[in-house]
Amino acid sequence: MLSYIIPFCIYLSFSLTVLASPSTRLRDVYQFPNGTWLENIAVRSNGNVLVTAYNLAQLWEINPFNGSNSHHARLIHQFQNPGTITGITEIDPDVFVTIASNSLWKVDLSRPEPVVNPINITIPAGTLNGMATLNNSSLAISDSSLGLIWRVDIEQGTCGIMIRDNTTATSTALGPKLGVNGIRVFDVYLYYVNSPQRSLYRVRLDESGNTVRQPETIAQGVLADDFAVTSSEAYLAGLTNNVITKGDFLPVPRRAIHAMSPYSGTFCFLNIALLFVDASDMGYEAPIPSLLVPPLIFVGLLLALWTWKCFWIVVLQDKLLYLSWLPPLARSEKIADYEAECRPVQWTEKHIRSLDGTKLAGNGGSTPLRLPLLSQVLRTIKEKSMSTPLPTSSSDGTEFTIVALSYRGYWTSSGRATQSGIELDAQAFLDWVSETYTAPDTDLEIVLWGHSLGSAIASSATATYLSRHRDEQPSYQGHAYKSIPTEMAPVSIFVALVVESLELYDGDGEDRSLAGPE
Repeated sequence: MLSYIIPFCIYLSFSLTVLASPSTRLRDVYQFPNGTWLENIAVRSNGNVLVTAYNLAQLWEINPFNGSNSHHARLIHQFQNPGTITGITEIDPDVFVTIASNSLWKVDLSRPEPVVNPINITIPAGTLNGMATLNNSSLAISDSSLGLIWRVDIEQGTCGIMIRDNTTATSTALGPKLGVNGIRVFDVYLYYVNSPQRSLYRVRLDESGNTVRQPETIAQGVLADDFAVTSSEAYLAGLTNNVITKGDFLPVPRRAIHAMSPYSGTFCFLNIALLFVDASDMGYEAPIPSLLVPPLIFVGLLLALWTWKCFWIVVLQDKLLYLSWLPPLARSEKIADYEAECRPVQWTEKHIRSLDGTKLAGNGGSTPLRLPLLSQVLRTIKEKSMSTPLPTSSSDGTEFTIVALSYRGYWTSSGRATQSGIELDAQAFLDWVSETYTAPDTDLEIVLWGHSLGSAIASSATATYLSRHRDEQPSYQGHAYKSIPTEMAPVSIFVALVVESLELYDGDGEDRSLAGPE
């Protein structure tokens, strides 16, 4: 069956998917109203969490040990609104500095009641974002729109550029102009994230908080905002996709999503809950060894190309099997164009309808192009009969006729070539041959010849035809049928069905041929 020549393909999709660890303990601490944008957090000595609400310009304190009851959250301070609040860091026990509307504010929680005062310092900033403590008086502040990190001395009232290079530079890859984002200090390193670059960097500091080495990349491929860091790993909060990603500081960072917000699928400022994750239960998936990455990519590309090829073979299999459009202009050729090459054989064009009404024409493929070859068969028979009389030759009243069929879609036949359609065409063709050449005084012998895929059609058509007419009139049963398959190739640009009929009659015996039905 032609429709089963091309095997079905199994399409494989490859992806690296990391799931939330089932052992990770995740719980709501406090639910803010929808539309709240929580930007940064800091932890007090008593374990309470300070949270900056960016779009509300509010600083909140939340007790994380008493569930999500609103009685355990209090508003520390309402800054000027409209305004914003971003980074926050601790400079002394229970004394914090936060950024509100690009200005620094001191928040003293060591007293019975919070005391919030502005810090008198002017920074020629773009957009102050993250903040980390270098020492009791010095701060490192990321400027996301200028693409640099400021060093600010709140006692001296001075500021200067601490880092400005490619690792902090801005980009519009995420839409708005954005560069360095979250920033942290741990041990002897300053850590910072560049969100558009999807990278986490660190730079070594001396005892005074000055950089002593060039920044180094310790994790890549994570779209992060703020983060927490330990001596060997970082926990990065996703910028837009509500995930926490764990990465350890290896040449090829291990990355896994360990916690996903129950409100996953919404941006962080649309539906906000403060969540606590127990990091001790976080596991991560083993990394792919770096030596295996190139061959895996190469094999993946080969599989992708193979799948793509198989897809189009399945989709276009009829076009590849039945190349009725080759050679170019084949459907516009005429028998008269090759008349001289066919002499003395003369071809005429006949027209019939297939069993489903499709209009058919003589000789498969390009009729005129193949007529000289088919004519050679008749010329050879005549030459042989003249030199060595055949048992059945024109001298004893035998007539040789070649009838060639153009399946639907070929030459001037209408329709589109399909397996089922071609099978109907073959049956209609055999019916026409039998009806046309059957006569009471005729001993009719039909030889079916098929080229390549046409050999399968010839064999199948013979069996089907005989089965259809098994119980019909004796004239059909008296025919002799032979199938001659040639070149059983898996594909062919030309499928031909040639019928040779031998008719006994009284006459001078001349060769004549028909180009077949249309």
